Amino acid sequence: MRKLRLILGDQLNDRHSWFARVDPEITYLMMEVLPETRYVTHHIQKIAGFFAAMRRFA
Repeated sequence: MRKLRLILGDQLNDRHSWFARVDPEITYLMMEVLPETRYVTHHIQKIAGFFAAMRRFA
């Protein structure tokens, strides 16, 4: 059975147990959802920093 694992901007950790081995049955979806950037007022540079970190993590 295939699995889908979601990774949000505040969950970037390459040492997480999810990444200990390659499994073709697992698909990772990395996303930053708009409500996560709006629930508290964030400086635009902080949001840009999250996006940059996600790009580097990918």
